[in-house]
Amino acid sequence: MRFLSLALAVSLATAPSYASECSPDSSPSVTTRDGTLLGGRCSTTDVNFFLSIPYANTPKRFHAPVQYTGVYHKRNATVPAPACPQFGTTFIETETQSEDCLFLDIWVPANKPSKSKLPVKIWIFGGSDEAGGISNAMYTGCYAAENVIQVNINYRLGPLGFLAVREAGINGNFGIQDQLLALKWIKANIESFGGDPDRMVLFGQSAGSFNTFTIATLNEAPHLISAAIMESGGGSDFASVVEAQPWNDLFVTTLGCRPSDFSCIDSKSVAEMQKAVLAMPAGVGPSIGSPIAHIGRGFSWGPLVDGKVIPKEPASVGVKVPSIFGSTATEGMLFVLATYAKNLTTQTQATYDDFLNYQFGPLASRVNSTYPLSKFPPTASVPNSADAAINAVYTDYSYKCTAYRGLQKGITNRVPVYTYFFAHTPSCTWMTSVPDSPFVHSFLGATHTAELPFVFGVLDGLPAPGGNCTSTSAELQLSKQIISSWDSMAAVASPGWPRYLGPGKGNGLGMMYLENNTIVSEVDYSICPFWDEIRDELLALRAQGKVTRS
Repeated sequence: MRFLSLALAVSLATAPSYASECSPDSSPSVTTRDGTLLGGRCSTTDVNFFLSIPYANTPKRFHAPVQYTGVYHKRNATVPAPACPQFGTTFIETETQSEDCLFLDIWVPANKPSKSKLPVKIWIFGGSDEAGGISNAMYTGCYAAENVIQVNINYRLGPLGFLAVREAGINGNFGIQDQLLALKWIKANIESFGGDPDRMVLFGQSAGSFNTFTIATLNEAPHLISAAIMESGGGSDFASVVEAQPWNDLFVTTLGCRPSDFSCIDSKSVAEMQKAVLAMPAGVGPSIGSPIAHIGRGFSWGPLVDGKVIPKEPASVGVKVPSIFGSTATEGMLFVLATYAKNLTTQTQATYDDFLNYQFGPLASRVNSTYPLSKFPPTASVPNSADAAINAVYTDYSYKCTAYRGLQKGITNRVPVYTYFFAHTPSCTWMTSVPDSPFVHSFLGATHTAELPFVFGVLDGLPAPGGNCTSTSAELQLSKQIISSWDSMAAVASPGWPRYLGPGKGNGLGMMYLENNTIVSEVDYSICPFWDEIRDELLALRAQGKVTRS
């Protein structure tokens, strides 16, 4: 879940509510290379869970993670893991936080033999790479791991996970290195849980999807995973360490340190870092990750091309394992709501112009000509044309057409790729901080994160945990279909629908999760060549140092 403006803090629920108590004698147990784990049983399904499993030693700030070297005996694996320190204002986990946070959670079908060789789904959460965590109630494996194993990975966030300051010897990409080390731990230990280390799909949403995409483009990807799923992300561009340096140096200066002073940077508390994060210059309107935004950094935090951990720009390399790229119908509406919540239906052409000028600089007029306000007449759901236009630009530039770019590069690499389009508006509000009103629900539509309840099967008690809304029986069937496809991607590197073969009749097929039915049909990426042109010119502007600074 990429960068969200400060007007509305939109979060997913945080407190897990799926556990049932087990006595020590009846607790499910697994012996890994590091020792024996005592887990628990989901209260509503026949799925065992093992929480807070360390895959690395307590991380040293601004250093690569180190493989876990401890030994445990009958470790209590029923206590939720702390979130890594949270930054920003959105998607913040409200439970325990700790810098000692490199843990993973595992869910295993209870009735499968220990040597079942089950497929494995490995989840990378989103949250702008500055917030989020594996103990979020939405990400439980109790409903999505009845036939496969599910693993959730915690990783470092914000400046602790992604700050790169060469002068201080801080190389960045620590969050990506955390994920890579976790994958190696899973590869080495998953057989103990009944999993197959050769059938593992990595899947993520938003920032988690960008991270998944990054990993799927690395040379080591085929040795770590067998497939990848990018939900609302993938195919995006990342700045290099050099291109991100002005933004990172400004952060360090805001923190009260010189960019060359490692001791000063390392001495700052999490609270001081959070204060500096909040003091950084805000963009204009929802941040779409434009290469010229944030002084050339694009998004505030996230992967950087460093020549080592990420040797080359992932979008130019492409995926090296079979992959799904997908997006939702109105990705941008969640960000429009967050940015303009105080005056949601009163945006004007001037609002739209300010947004376009910040994100696209000298290319703003071309975007305005292609997405004029006249193209978006007011409707009952979205009565403001500027809101609708900003959503369309955000949806197409940031998610729909990055997915298209990822698909096209996968085809060039001769890697099987698949696509989907999610256009179903959930009947229940699934986020605790979004107003549960008919207007807001209709305004958002099938927005960013809308597919998550269906991917994890969390359809009752929404927003979870403890809500009072129950999804429809048709939505339950939709969820089962999506979970089955994601399971299939883990099992056989195919979701069960036709491969995407490029634009053209009969070639550009994908799964269409529509409002009232699900069909295999052509996915319309016809606007994406326009955005490819804009993207190429934005990258050229950044290379020339022509970036936005306010």
